[in-house]
Amino acid sequence: MNGLEGDALASAVRRRVLVMLLDGTGAETVEAVAARLAAADVEAAAGDGVGLTARDYATLLHHVHVPKLVVADLVRWNTERGRLSVAERARTLAAGRLVDEFPSADGFGAD
Repeated sequence: MNGLEGDALASAVRRRVLVMLLDGTGAETVEAVAARLAAADVEAAAGDGVGLTARDYATLLHHVHVPKLVVADLVRWNTERGRLSVAERARTLAAGRLVDEFPSADGFGAD
């Protein structure tokens, strides 16, 4: 794993996004990923109101998390369609079991 990949995978949010995309059936919109992240936060917080909203996550994904995953060549981002998909490098890492430490897609809060 190189430095860019290590930096990209240092964030629980980015690891969750990657797991969602690896587990998915294809490309997903940033908004759909943001909604899944927010819903998981609500479920994990047992309804106590803690966590980020889907809009909060969409903003963070757009400006912080997705660009880092793209630079690390782990995610492809079709900005015209607003869709994310897994890059071949991420599949290689997953196949090489270098992502064993990834959390489940629905189990962690934002960092």
